[in-house]
Amino acid sequence: MLIPLVLSVQSALGFVPSQSQPGVWLPVAGAPPASNAPSAPAAPSPGVRVVSGFSEPAALDLDGALLYVSENGGAHSIRAVDISIPGLEAVVATYPSPVDPVDIEARGGWLYTTNQKRNPLWYRPLGAGSWSALPLPNGTIDEWTYGELLEPQPGTNQMLVLHMWENKIDVVDLAGPTVVHTITALHHLPTRARFTADGQRLVVLCTGLSAPSCSASGPNLAVFETSTWQKLYEVDLSGQCWFTLQVVGGQAFANYVGNLDPAGISAFDLAQGNLIETSTVVSGLRNMASNGRELFVQGLNDGSVQRVDYQLTALEESWQLLANPHVWFPPTENIVALQPCDGRVFIANRNDGSLSIVDGPQGFVLYGAGCAGSGGFIPTLVGSGCPTAGATVGVTLTRGLGGSTGFLLFGTGVDALPLGGGCSLLLAGLSPAVVVLPLTPGGPGAGQATVTATLGPAPAGALFTLQGFVLDAGGPGGFSASNALRGAFP
Repeated sequence: MLIPLVLSVQSALGFVPSQSQPGVWLPVAGAPPASNAPSAPAAPSPGVRVVSGFSEPAALDLDGALLYVSENGGAHSIRAVDISIPGLEAVVATYPSPVDPVDIEARGGWLYTTNQKRNPLWYRPLGAGSWSALPLPNGTIDEWTYGELLEPQPGTNQMLVLHMWENKIDVVDLAGPTVVHTITALHHLPTRARFTADGQRLVVLCTGLSAPSCSASGPNLAVFETSTWQKLYEVDLSGQCWFTLQVVGGQAFANYVGNLDPAGISAFDLAQGNLIETSTVVSGLRNMASNGRELFVQGLNDGSVQRVDYQLTALEESWQLLANPHVWFPPTENIVALQPCDGRVFIANRNDGSLSIVDGPQGFVLYGAGCAGSGGFIPTLVGSGCPTAGATVGVTLTRGLGGSTGFLLFGTGVDALPLGGGCSLLLAGLSPAVVVLPLTPGGPGAGQATVTATLGPAPAGALFTLQGFVLDAGGPGGFSASNALRGAFP
C-alpha cells in the first residue's frame, strides 16, 4: 500500500530532492510528556532560563532583534531587551513611561503605549525625544486593566486600539498619528484581535465577560474585511469568557480564560466561520502565541507553557517556568514565540518580576512513535536544517533493516491511524508523493539513508509532515515504521 504513492516531491511540497546518501544527523527534541501540567509547583523545567530584575513585567512586543517589556510596578517604564544572541539576552535601554504601560507596540522607530484608562494613546521616538499624546474619541472606564494595542495592519501604517469596556476599536494611522476610523459593530467586549497574514481580514474575539464576573452572555468571533472595516460574519460561541486568540493561515484558534472551559481549545475556518475542531489536549488558558509551526499556550493555575500542534491532536511538550509561581491574571499579551528556526518563547512573570525564556525545538519537530521490524529495531527519522524558502534541509532514516528499501511519505497534517501490529500512519492529508530510500547493507538495525532537498516558496505557516517505512518481513504486515517529523514555513 506504500509503493503506489508516486508523484514528484517538488510538485507536492516545493522540494527538489538530491541523490540519497548515507548519513546520521542529530535528533530533535524528545518525547511528549505524560501529563498536561505538573500537579504541584516544581523547579523550572530543563530548557527554561529565567531573567530576573524586572518590576511587574506584563506586556511584551517583538520588533526585530529587540523585545520590549512593559513594567507596571513602582516607576512605570518600558525596557528593550536585545535578544539577537540566544543565551546572552540583556536589557539595553529603558524608557520611563508617563502612565501604567498596560500594552505596548514598537514600530518604525516609535514606541507606543496606553494605560489602564486607554485614553490617550502615548507615543515617542525610540531615539532621543519625549512622549506625546493622541486623545482617543471614546470615553474611558476605570475598571481593571483590559485593553490591547494591535500591531499595525500588514502592508499599512494602521494600528488598532481595543477599548474592551466601551465595545469599540479605534483605527489609528501612525503617520499622524490620527484616528481614522472607529469600529463599533461589535457584539460584546472585544478582548483580542488579530489580522490575517495578508492583512485583508481582522478577526475579533468578543467575550461574555461582565465585571466583576463572567455573567454576561453573547461571546462571539467576528470577522471584518479591512478595506472598509465592514463585518463579514460572526460566529456565536458557547460559554462565556472567551479570551485567548491566535490566527494562523486560514484558521483562528480560541479558548476560554481560566478553568471555565470544559471543552478545551477550538479551531475555526476563517473562510466561512465554521468550527473545525474542539480539542481537550489543553484547557484553562490565559495566553496563547504561535511561531508559525505550532501553538504555545499558558495555563492559568501554574503558568506553565505547553506546546500543541495546529491539528490539536497532542500536548507535545510542557515547561514549568518557576519554582513557586504566583500566577497573575494579566489581561495583555505576555507570551511571544519567535519563528520556528529560532525556537525561543518569552513569557513575562508579572508577580515574580522576571522574564522566562523557553528554549524550544528548532527546525523540525519529532512526534509519534514507530514500530519495530527485524531484531526489534524501530526505525528513527530525524531532520536537519530549518524549513524556509530556498533553504537546504535533510531527513535521515536510521535503524532500518540493512539492504532493504525505505519509503519517505509526506502529508499536510498530523494523525495516528492504526495500521495493525502496533504500527500507525502518523500523517494526515497524505500526499501521493514518495521518496524511495535504498538502505545501506548490513543486518537488522544497520540500514540507513539520507535525502536532502532545497525548499521552494510556500505560504507562511504551511505545514508538512514526514514518516518513514521500511520493507521488513520481521515487522507486522511486512514493514516497520519510524516516528514522524513536522515542519512548517515561517
